Amino acid sequence: MYTRTFQVTLLARTPTVSRNASIAAARLISLLPPGWTGRIGDSVEGTVLVIESAVPVGAGTALAVITSALADDTLRDWELGGCRPL
Repeated sequence: MYTRTFQVTLLARTPTVSRNASIAAARLISLLPPGWTGRIGDSVEGTVLVIESAVPVGAGTALAVITSALADDTLRDWELGGCRPL
């Protein structure tokens, strides 16, 4: 299944950094490659981002793009809690 929109949950590895969730989410969005955008929303499970691609892609591609952005050293205190197509 190919889609342009994915819901991503960002989880803090430690409770002390969870208060910086919006900063981490903004940083993750800024690290997305050209043609990808995102917006932030909160939920009980963690910080939720809606990530969009300029063209329809498979879930594996979206996961690879998001995982690559999360590999940045500034996001070392955060992990991917989930990624699903919308």
